[in-house]
This record gives sequence, C-alpha cells and structure tokens, in this order.
Amino acid sequence: MTATNERAGTPRTALSPATQPGRRRTLRRHADAVIQAEVRRLARALTPYRLIERDALRRTAGAESWHDGGFERALTAAVEAGRIKRLSDGFSATRDAG
Repeated sequence: MTATNERAGTPRTALSPATQPGRRRTLRRHADAVIQAEVRRLARALTPYRLIERDALRRTAGAESWHDGGFERALTAAVEAGRIKRLSDGFSATRDAG
C-alpha cells in the first residue's frame, strides 16, 4: 500500500508491524526467549527421571500446550546446548546420566 506524505508530496510505503525492522528484532528476541524457557521446562521435567521416553517428556513438560513445533525446537535447542542428551529408541536423558 502506498500513501502520500502530504507535506512533501512524496509517496511512502506503509509497512505492516511485522515488517518493520525494530519489530522483527523484538519478535526474534521473543521467540528466542520462549525457546529458552521451553528448554528449561524440558530440563526440569527430565531431572527427576534422568532418562525418559520422548512422549513422556512431552507430557511431563506440558508441551502439548506449546505452539506447533515448539517441543521439537526446544528439544533440539536443549541437545545443542548440552542440557539434554538424545538417545536411541526415542529416549532422552539428562546430560549427566549414564
């Protein structure tokens, strides 16, 4: 959509809030904060068990209520950060287990 700046008579483009540079940074920081909070929830849910099956971890952490793909993103981030180990047969473990 193009609007005209009435004083200068020059056209300007109206940006949606998601396309404004400052807004994109804010959204990215928010998404990163959400993932980090979910990583902490996964680690806390796993700690008492030290070893848990993937679906049980999802239920224990309450990940059914997270955004689509949130559990996978958080689990991947937790593994990359060394907070959780991904084991064979769909199990996850604390970093100090076994």
